[in-house]
Amino acid sequence: MISLTLLFAASALAPTRGELEVTPETIASVIAEAVPVVEQELGLRFTEGGGQARIADRSEVERVLREENVPLMRVQFGEDAAVVQARAFAALIAPSVLAKFAFAENEILVVPEAFARVAEILGRPDLRSIGVLRGVLVHELVHAADQQLHGIRATYLSLLDADSMLAFNAVVEGHAQYVARRVCERLGWSEGFEVFSECTATEVGRESELSEGEILVARIQSASLVSAYTDGERFMTTIAREGGPEAVARAFAEPPAEMAVIHRPEWFLDPASRPAATVDLETGLDVFAQRHAKEGWAERRLSVDTAQLRAVFSLLSGEVVERIVKGLLQNRIVVLSPEINPAGSYVTMALYQWSTELEARFFQEAIERLQHIKDEAMSEGPVRIVEATYEKLDDGDLFGFVTEKKVAVYGSEVRAFSVIATAGDLSIELLFNGEPLERDGLHGRLRDVLRAVRRHDTELLPPPVPSEAGTER
Repeated sequence: MISLTLLFAASALAPTRGELEVTPETIASVIAEAVPVVEQELGLRFTEGGGQARIADRSEVERVLREENVPLMRVQFGEDAAVVQARAFAALIAPSVLAKFAFAENEILVVPEAFARVAEILGRPDLRSIGVLRGVLVHELVHAADQQLHGIRATYLSLLDADSMLAFNAVVEGHAQYVARRVCERLGWSEGFEVFSECTATEVGRESELSEGEILVARIQSASLVSAYTDGERFMTTIAREGGPEAVARAFAEPPAEMAVIHRPEWFLDPASRPAATVDLETGLDVFAQRHAKEGWAERRLSVDTAQLRAVFSLLSGEVVERIVKGLLQNRIVVLSPEINPAGSYVTMALYQWSTELEARFFQEAIERLQHIKDEAMSEGPVRIVEATYEKLDDGDLFGFVTEKKVAVYGSEVRAFSVIATAGDLSIELLFNGEPLERDGLHGRLRDVLRAVRRHDTELLPPPVPSEAGTER
């Protein structure tokens, strides 16, 4: 499924012409020019020691990322796995961090050598410039100001699920982009800021040396970070324009609980404008989780963001992807996995509600095409599909397919089973990675989930149809 832990990654990219030499004097000069304008823009005065920046190395940034993320990982993965997950996250992110506002230290850490490294990775030599350094430092200064004004660290620590963390991260990064853009315009630093902003939205391209499987994983992993910057800025720009400073303050005090609201800022400004849900996806997750719960396993619930959805379907045409995104009304996912090694084996179920039955069928057909395309595209490389079999699932109004695949992942092989089925305007996606799929009674179990989801709907699915052997299908 989807990796949703890309939180607190700082300005991991950046901008303009000329070779960049990051020195304490250069940093101090930029900070001295930027701080008064940031203060004017936000109507605050930095407290003593606030709004400062200094040079740090990668190991220090990694330590800060690890320490800041342990509490967040605890919410998502449980007590036992929190430290392991935070350590892995910090090790993954730290090499690409140009600068990071450290909450405990109340200062911005700048990593000079990261500018050249990230510029080479992205093929953007213009990242190595004073313009980029300016854009990055202004962005981080806004984080420092928002911590002083809104206590964003305390809000992060108060959140109880991945969805609310992603949404609040979009508020935080989006506001930093929104304010930094205005500050850089006033200072004449827009060119560097634009290069930085472009790079936050850069995807891993197919011209890279990574295999197709690695590219897909990287795109999915980076989707949340990209969405936080781009969609977050769009959200903050809209609510600032339509609702003024009061709406901006409310976004920090009462942040959206899910990314769906980030994508539809009018729902934040006027909650009554959001259409009422006609089905209850959460009850469907309850049915699945109760059946597959195991001792020593943790349960996580989340939603797929549209940026992640685009990444998942990136092997299909842009027109197909946009139709899927526009047709999706809501979705929920439950992930069950061992607390100690959540990546080793897991079972998941995703529920999707579409705007019409036609859009549900379009998704079903598109995802089946995608499966076959992935089989071919991911036939080589360290992450590859070794073999795949397909079986049609057809039970009246409930239709779809079951797949069994052998997947090689960096020298190890695992069997993965998936089921994707649609009935009416609802779709179910099951994934059993390293766990067996019980085929007997599969149709009936799918219907149990759909009945639970439609408990508020007047048109329930018909009862299970007995098979010739007398068991439900």
